[in-house]
Amino acid sequence: ARSRAAPSARPRGSRAMLEVRVLDSAEVRAHVEDVRRIHDACFPDDVDDEDAAGAGGHPDDAFWDRLTACHDADDVLWFLLVDAGDPDARAEDPDAATRRRVEDASRPGTAREGAEDRIETINEKNSRVVGFAAATRYGVKCAYGMHLAVAPRYRGVGYGAWLMREVQSWACSEGYKQMQASVDAKNKRLIAYYESLGAERVAGLSGAGGSAGGSAPTVVRIARRFDDEMCARELRSSRERHRYMNELCRESEREIKNRKRLLLGALKNFVASALCFAAAAIARRRTTRGSTVVRR
Repeated sequence: ARSRAAPSARPRGSRAMLEVRVLDSAEVRAHVEDVRRIHDACFPDDVDDEDAAGAGGHPDDAFWDRLTACHDADDVLWFLLVDAGDPDARAEDPDAATRRRVEDASRPGTAREGAEDRIETINEKNSRVVGFAAATRYGVKCAYGMHLAVAPRYRGVGYGAWLMREVQSWACSEGYKQMQASVDAKNKRLIAYYESLGAERVAGLSGAGGSAGGSAPTVVRIARRFDDEMCARELRSSRERHRYMNELCRESEREIKNRKRLLLGALKNFVASALCFAAAAIARRRTTRGSTVVRR
C-alpha cells in the first residue's frame, strides 16, 4: 500500500521521499534486516541475540515469532514506512495502490497468492524501511495494534501518527470501530504518546500480559475508538500534510541543484577569468623584457 511523504527537516544524507506500504507476513520477510534494526533501536530491552540463529527452519523465524507473540503470524498485517528515493521515477497513484493492497490483504485466500512477485516489486533498489507498525484482527469488536516503531533519526515529524492512522484506516475498512494495544507499564513516555493521539486506558485490562487483576501491573491496555468519518478525516490530514512536505522536499532538491549549477558556473567563470588575467600578465612581462633588451 502506498502513500507518500517527506520530513520537513530531512535526515542527514537522505532524500527522505517516504511512503507507507502494507505487506502480509510473507512479503515483510524481504525487509527483515531493516525491521530488526528499527526494532532493536526502539526496544533495546526486547533484543534477543539468539533471534538471528533461529529455532530451526529459516534463520529469521525466531525473530518473527517473537514479534507476533501469541498471535497467528499469517493474520498479521505489516505497515512499513519506506524511504523510496526519488518520487519522480514513480508513476503509480499512491492512493490507488493503498486501496488495492488493503483489499488484497483483507480478501480470504489471497494473502500469499503471487507473494513472490509482490516481494520483487516492493524490494526496490535504494528502498529503506525507516518505521513500521503491525496489526491483526482481535475478536469481533476490535483490531489489535502489535507494534509501532520509527527510527530515531526520523522522529519528531509525525511519522508515528501517520502509521497509526494507516493502521486505523485498515481496521475501519474491516468493520472495526476500536483499536487496542498493550504497553509496558513502565514506559510512561510511550503511554503518554498514545494518549496524545486519542488513546485511553482500558479499565480492568491491565496486568501481566494484559490480563485482568494484579496489584502491580506490568502491562497497560489502551484503546482508541473511531468511526468512518474520523478515520477518513485523520488519514486525509496525515497524507495531505506529508504530500505538502514532499513537495517542499522536491522544491528544495531543485533549489539545491540550481544553486549547485549556478555555483559551478560562477566557479568556471572565475577560473577562466583568472587564467585570462594570468596569461595577460605573462604576456606583458614578456613584452617588457623584450623592450628592455632592445634598449640595451
